[in-house]
Amino acid sequence: MKNNPELFEICYEPGMKNASVSGFKLIGDRNNSRPEWYEYWHIRGFLGSENLKPDTFYGFFSPKFGEKTGMTSVDVKTFAEQSSDSDIILFSPYLDQICFFLNIVEQGWFAHPELKKVFERIIERHFPNLDPEVFVSTTENTVFCNYFIAKGDFWYRWFEICEDFFHDIESRAFVYGVEAGGETRYKQTVAPLRTFVIERIATLLIISNAKWRVASAPSYMHRCGKMSISGETTSLLKLDALKKRWQQTRVSCYIEDFLDLRLEMLRRTMAPSLQTLANGPYKFHERYADHLRNRLASHTAC
Repeated sequence: MKNNPELFEICYEPGMKNASVSGFKLIGDRNNSRPEWYEYWHIRGFLGSENLKPDTFYGFFSPKFGEKTGMTSVDVKTFAEQSSDSDIILFSPYLDQICFFLNIVEQGWFAHPELKKVFERIIERHFPNLDPEVFVSTTENTVFCNYFIAKGDFWYRWFEICEDFFHDIESRAFVYGVEAGGETRYKQTVAPLRTFVIERIATLLIISNAKWRVASAPSYMHRCGKMSISGETTSLLKLDALKKRWQQTRVSCYIEDFLDLRLEMLRRTMAPSLQTLANGPYKFHERYADHLRNRLASHTAC
């Protein structure tokens, strides 16, 4: 018997549109009593009170899901039907952020500098089989914005790790470091770092355990970020392919080509004045490419 996916739009305030407009059911605390936890506060309320059906997909989306992905609830249901044997289906935007960086730790460090130490502690505690710098995340395993649907077993494991993180911050134990309870830069302002940690947990779960069966909607169909290379779709997909080949073979030429291509993309798209700044983005990636070459040397085959 087919189980229809349970798809929810997270409600932040009383004036939000009715669920019938988007095709999603509404969920959440309309008073948004804990805004510092963003979507997690509302997802937590559901997962802590409901028994999930093992063969049903569940998804919890922010109101910007359609804007960021160009998808509707009908599209999500179609993907769920086509990939019903999967445990999790991804609908991640930001092709540039997925492909350009080796993994979500590097991307997070670039976007939110405080994130790196927190992630190192999370990986040490929950994903000891991963090296936080040299694992690879691609379009086939990366989740942004918590835009995924998954069956019960995946959600329960995700919830277990997120609750450990939640209680650590709430109790001020700071096992993950005081940075975890602080703020980070976001667009033209600041935001709680915790929300950027939680949105990357699903990726770590997928990468760390091959038992999860994953499907993904093509990220090139969705919104990109605002990096200078965001419009370089062909080159971004080539970066993604190089990462996948290195992941499969560990042959060093693939990762060398990956590092070389992304510097070439920056040179091609970035203003010359920015390329010479000692602390600018180009020099940052140039230095980090050298660092990654040294770190990856012990993880590659000749």
